[in-house]
Amino acid sequence: MKHKIINKKLFYVILLSFVSLSLFVYNCSVVLADLKPFTLKNASIIEKSESVNGTITNNTDSIIDNDIVFHKLNDYVTYKLVITNNTDKQLTIKSIEDNNSDKYIEYQYDEYINETVESKDDFEFIVKATYKNEQNDLSKRNFSNNVDFIITYLDNNNNSSSSTINPRTYDNIHIYFILLIISIIGLIICISYFIKQKNKKCLNTFIFILVTIVFIPIAVNAATLTVTFTLKSNIGLYDKLAVTRVVDGNEETLIYTYENLIAGLEEPSKEGYNFLGWTYEDGSDVDSSKPITDDVKVIAKFEKKHYSLVFNNNTNDSSVTGTMNNQTEYYGEQANINSNGFTRSGYKFMGWNTKPDGSGTHYDDNASINLTTEGEINLYAEWLQLTANLLEGETVNDLMADLNEDMTEFKKSNSKPDLDTVNYKIISTTDSSTPVYIWNDNGTMYWWSEADKVYMNSNCNRMFYGFTELTNIDFTSLDSSKVTTMDFMFQYCRSLTTMDLRLDTSNVTSMDAMFANCTGLTSIDFSHANLSKVQNFHGLVAGCTNLTNINMNNVNVEGAISFESMFSTLPYLTELDLSSFHTPNLESIYFMFLRCNNLSTIYATDQLDISHVTDTRGPLNMATSIVGGAGTVYNVTTAKNVSYFRIDDPDNGKPGYLTLKNARYIRYNGNGADGGDNMTSHYLTTTNPGNLKSNTYTKTGSTFVGWNTAPDGSGDSYTDGQLMNTLEASKTPLTLYAQWE
Repeated sequence: MKHKIINKKLFYVILLSFVSLSLFVYNCSVVLADLKPFTLKNASIIEKSESVNGTITNNTDSIIDNDIVFHKLNDYVTYKLVITNNTDKQLTIKSIEDNNSDKYIEYQYDEYINETVESKDDFEFIVKATYKNEQNDLSKRNFSNNVDFIITYLDNNNNSSSSTINPRTYDNIHIYFILLIISIIGLIICISYFIKQKNKKCLNTFIFILVTIVFIPIAVNAATLTVTFTLKSNIGLYDKLAVTRVVDGNEETLIYTYENLIAGLEEPSKEGYNFLGWTYEDGSDVDSSKPITDDVKVIAKFEKKHYSLVFNNNTNDSSVTGTMNNQTEYYGEQANINSNGFTRSGYKFMGWNTKPDGSGTHYDDNASINLTTEGEINLYAEWLQLTANLLEGETVNDLMADLNEDMTEFKKSNSKPDLDTVNYKIISTTDSSTPVYIWNDNGTMYWWSEADKVYMNSNCNRMFYGFTELTNIDFTSLDSSKVTTMDFMFQYCRSLTTMDLRLDTSNVTSMDAMFANCTGLTSIDFSHANLSKVQNFHGLVAGCTNLTNINMNNVNVEGAISFESMFSTLPYLTELDLSSFHTPNLESIYFMFLRCNNLSTIYATDQLDISHVTDTRGPLNMATSIVGGAGTVYNVTTAKNVSYFRIDDPDNGKPGYLTLKNARYIRYNGNGADGGDNMTSHYLTTTNPGNLKSNTYTKTGSTFVGWNTAPDGSGDSYTDGQLMNTLEASKTPLTLYAQWE
């Protein structure tokens, strides 16, 4: 019974609450009937900073879509929203508010408080958006910002809508509160009862609770007389621009201020490459004088380093042939040096060197290289001189005789022999770099070698000994600098007629019988030979029975010990100039001119020193035609006397058989003088004229007036002490007679 009473009371409570809620919803419906009294007619950007990029992309009756990019702090953009009163009523704008929460963009506008808008009329809502706070995080420069502008208004007409319950404008607010309190009390009673009963039969009560909970906020919201316009902005804050520096695929972002220049970019380095500059993504060069207005990517442009190998033949030798172009290779890449294209006669190519003198880095031909450098690299050819050493002279003699003992000529061939068809001999030692071949061709003994230097053996004794038909020997391509002995080298080469000894004899110590018995020899020239170390000249040209001319001009024989039989048995030799002979070590001149029976003059100087000669046997035996420079003639006895091998100076007690070249013996005669000092004879030369001696003779009662070649003064006259610059050389002494008055 009690349970039923409670249900009945509850029923009345629910009924009262339902009635209150119905009245509340009714009032809200009146407000909703006037929904969207204002609509957006048009939106535009009427002003903006010069650096701002902004466009309105779309707008509806309440939403404005736009894209804005700010480039500088305090940049701004001003919007003009043209809003239309769509109702038939005069509306008053009570307030305008926004819900902007963005910390970077600030919105400014007039609030238009109590401004009326007539029916169907427009009003302009001006909004200024300003970039106020700097954004330094480049990843957050782009964002969307939706700002709602809420316009609250009043209906100014005296019609039924004037009794509308509007809590925002406070019209009839007390009624709104009464209805709302009744609804809330009823809601609380329903909830309490539901909790106590926990009965499925209370389903209608539960449904009521839910409906009430949903309708109250809807009703409250609907009861508010507002209209909202939304500014939907896609914003970009680009006062800080990203310059992305790309180096070999690696990116680094640098921050630049808008409209600054791209300058001061650090020059990158890349192993093996040269930096050429910066380019944009399209490949064009970066213009550092152009301000940047947007993000940009700059890419480092590199060029692979390269180097050029410059090949030098490294010699002035005209025999070098071939050319080589420069070879270009790249830094740090494997390559092979081009094959050598140079050839050099007598030399073997050994590789390359970075220094001409071989003190640098060596590379083999076709060497594999991996160089980390650039520019030009000079490579200089390294040459190994091919040398060959001849066998000893007597051995070479035997080998040549095996080929042709009647050979007439010895010389170098211009080309290598065909070893398959030619009968050849090798005359070089086994330690030679390359062989020396000889072969006979119609009486000519040819030799050839790939070697640049072919050295004659230190022992050249008998090298051409006994080749009686030999008429010509060409030593042009043979190096005799190592030769020490030339004994019997050309002995019995009877067909030789002339010989110009142009061999390098600087180390020769012995020339015994070198040209002995070369009976066809008529002329021999030693003037180009260095004989300074030769000690033994025994029989040098002895027995060359047709020899008429021996040139010993400027020959150095300081090392000579023996001249024994040096010029013996030369029946046609009439004159010999030994003026260059300086013999500080000479010990023997035995038979030096034996049987030179037509030899009349031997020119010499006091430098031909015989003070150390120990062999007292005479040098001029049977040289019956010899006459000294002052007229001393051959005497069989004195010719055997070593002491007579000197400059002829008979008036001073030194008769001899040698003649001072280009000179004349001067004698002075007192011609009746009866007092004064005796005047000694002397030589004057034509090449270095001297003066006559001053007179020392006296004659009582007479005065000396000069000299004459005749006692009676009928000859040539000379003054006392006269310079004899017109003197002619002669082996006849010039006797001068004093002239008296």
